[in-house]
Amino acid sequence: MGPDEPGFHEHYLAARAGKVLETKKPEQPKKGTLDELFDRYLAWLEKQVKAGINSPKTLTGRRTGLKQACETLDPDGIAWAPWTPICPKTPSSISKMVLVPS
Repeated sequence: MGPDEPGFHEHYLAARAGKVLETKKPEQPKKGTLDELFDRYLAWLEKQVKAGINSPKTLTGRRTGLKQACETLDPDGIAWAPWTPICPKTPSSISKMVLVPS
């Protein structure tokens, strides 16, 4: 675990106290969910920024907006992002896209 990784500080303090913390692998979003789509988009956008095609400010703004979208709750208190998008087969019926819980 390196200093740039989440949880480093907690592991460092535990090691100084002679304790060992359990390392958890970061959870990967379920395939076909909005979370996965957002993660893949941000990974692509990071490559675009490194290549000089997009601005780092664009990446920051998109990351903030998508994080907010992932955390948005419906009136029943259920998050939208973990839902699986069910896309219609024809482009003309995209406006009828339905989201169902996965």
